[in-house]
Amino acid sequence: MAIFKQRSLNLLLSLPCSLVFLMSAPAISQETITWKEDVKGWSINVDTTIDYGCFMSAAYDGGAVLRAQLNPTDDIFQFIIGNGAWQSLESGKLYDMKIQFGNLEPWTGLATAHRFNDQLPVLVFDLFFEEGKADSFINEFMRMTGVRVFYSGNEIANLSLRGTYDAFQEVMACQSQMMERINNSADPFSNPSNSSSDPFE
Repeated sequence: MAIFKQRSLNLLLSLPCSLVFLMSAPAISQETITWKEDVKGWSINVDTTIDYGCFMSAAYDGGAVLRAQLNPTDDIFQFIIGNGAWQSLESGKLYDMKIQFGNLEPWTGLATAHRFNDQLPVLVFDLFFEEGKADSFINEFMRMTGVRVFYSGNEIANLSLRGTYDAFQEVMACQSQMMERINNSADPFSNPSNSSSDPFE
């Protein structure tokens, strides 16, 4: 595994519980494995294409989808939002976004457009741990009850964040186990106690 890896996970695990929450372009993929189907309305999964990065996702009325993930490959946190109605998004292009948790100071920056599973248009907003921004974003994501997303001054999403604290706790538990297993095996889903002569069992 690349460097995120232990440094970033150790940093997050050392934060107070209220701060414990964590999301490049190729991070969106069908190569996922279910960790837990439902944690307070969120699905917890593992993306095998980004060094087994764990993420949480939920679908909303109106077609919106929200995904928040750890990306060990690039040592970043990613906030991914999509909607089937956003068909005019052009993959690979950058879009100015504003993300606001409650009435807090909004986050602004560029998000990259992609097609999830080659169908669902999404915007990917990256935050780097080295710059310290991911920690603050994570804190707000966990503490606040809702998030609004804007483009060109227009609100394009207003979503509930109910259950994000418990869901991300599970994301962290997932990521910790993935890292531990990867350090001991090429396949993090293998059974280390398997003593069978059949290596594929």
